[in-house]
Amino acid sequence: THDQTEALALSHRIAVMNHGRVEQLDEPDRLYGLPKTRFVADFIGHGVFTPATIRNSGGEVVVHTPLGELRDIAECPLPGAFPEGQCDVLLRADDIVHDDEAPVKAEILRKAFRGSEFLYTLRLRSGETVLAHVPSHHDHRVGEWIGIRAQVDHVVTFHRACAHTGAELCHLPCEALDSGLCARTQAAGTPKEQPVQLHGALARQPL
Repeated sequence: THDQTEALALSHRIAVMNHGRVEQLDEPDRLYGLPKTRFVADFIGHGVFTPATIRNSGGEVVVHTPLGELRDIAECPLPGAFPEGQCDVLLRADDIVHDDEAPVKAEILRKAFRGSEFLYTLRLRSGETVLAHVPSHHDHRVGEWIGIRAQVDHVVTFHRACAHTGAELCHLPCEALDSGLCARTQAAGTPKEQPVQLHGALARQPL
């Protein structure tokens, strides 16, 4: 089937394919909650990737995001998994909670009525965009600012996407590197890499 809702409801295991290659074969809830690649995370469900930084704080791993700190020791990789701890974190629409008392405010850009809920597209003051499932009795106007907070069950992280190509990993030859626009790769070139599984996130480390 090509119907995601039908596949998630009826299947015990689902294979997500990309150009003839299996990206992930797993149970539906793991495909949604613990995608192994950026493609699976983007393909299944509603969500966005937002920039984040992983730090050790008082012996605890903390992910700093535009919506505040995320803490999930069981799922979160160590800061050393990413250059300077910088990564992209997956935020699903059901990870974002409408809370009028929350210090983080977001502007409603679009809304889609889905019966019992709205799917809001929201823009933070910092410019990042997130999605949120909000009960339909919270019927706010487009352009209105509302309070939101992150309530994340699983912290899923990926290498930060390239600002020039959108790719998760560097690919050579690279016009941005050759023209001096990219500071992401080392001056001596990009080392060969191999995948390393880190609790649902596909990270990379040099060989």
